[in-house]
Amino acid sequence: VDSVRQDVKPPSARDVFTVRDKGNASCRFMRATAYQVPSQPQLTARARVPLAVICCPFAEQLPTEDAIVVVDERPDGPVRCTNCRAFTNPFFTWLSQCRRGKCNLCEHTFEVPLDYQCDLDKANQRTDKLYRQELCRGVVDHPAPAAYTQDYNPAAPAALFAIDVSREAVASGLVAQVCASLRTLLATCRFTAFSILTFDESVHFYSF
Repeated sequence: VDSVRQDVKPPSARDVFTVRDKGNASCRFMRATAYQVPSQPQLTARARVPLAVICCPFAEQLPTEDAIVVVDERPDGPVRCTNCRAFTNPFFTWLSQCRRGKCNLCEHTFEVPLDYQCDLDKANQRTDKLYRQELCRGVVDHPAPAAYTQDYNPAAPAALFAIDVSREAVASGLVAQVCASLRTLLATCRFTAFSILTFDESVHFYSF
């Protein structure tokens, strides 16, 4: 499966497949709950199609897939949008001879650090795009720079479990299986805190 293909629906999570990262995140790491959505805001409001993205940053890969590349070239950390803090990625655009960048998420333009500037070709593409992994791959790993970890004491993990308790989920045995799995998980994992919410037509919260 080529991750750059936009005309092909990703394979099911139950299928066996190999992903070639061509600029979009592999569906092992990010998978949308819907693949067709209205293109106009008015249709979106009328259709009310729920949309979410399931993120699995540590998903297991097959041996046939390329390992995640670590990008650690700048002492100050990766270049990011100064507005929404998005990381540079293959869909950023570059303006004014690469002196300014434009975020593909919030469309904010920002000054590009001098050490990250380069020449642009006739299509306004960076000439170093194929040599910078963060600009040609959908998934890379950025180690946190010293400024991010200074005076930071990471706490033990907390967890929130959201369980579908709709009539269909109960009838299929899914809820019983999830509860059994949670008992095992909570007995073996050391969470500092955990919460459980359930949802069907509404969301239910619990106090322990």
